[in-house]
Amino acid sequence: WTPADLAAARLIGQSVADIVLQFRAVRTLIAQDQLEQFSRQVRVSEQPVIIADIDGKILLVNEAFKTLLPKDHSAFGRLDELAG
Repeated sequence: WTPADLAAARLIGQSVADIVLQFRAVRTLIAQDQLEQFSRQVRVSEQPVIIADIDGKILLVNEAFKTLLPKDHSAFGRLDELAG
């Protein structure tokens, strides 16, 4: 390859890397927006909803779910605390 070919190949590689990075950033922004829309819908839902991660950490509890809890309950951080 000539020095010009190598320079062109480097430029193409950098351009592809930039495009991939931009694509990932856009996907992240879309995912964040979708998560916020979903969270808003859960918060205002009249149906009781609790969302937890795979380890049982509670991420979101809406008001409808809170009405099912005893009045004197303390804040729960994990699903297994609800059973006790």
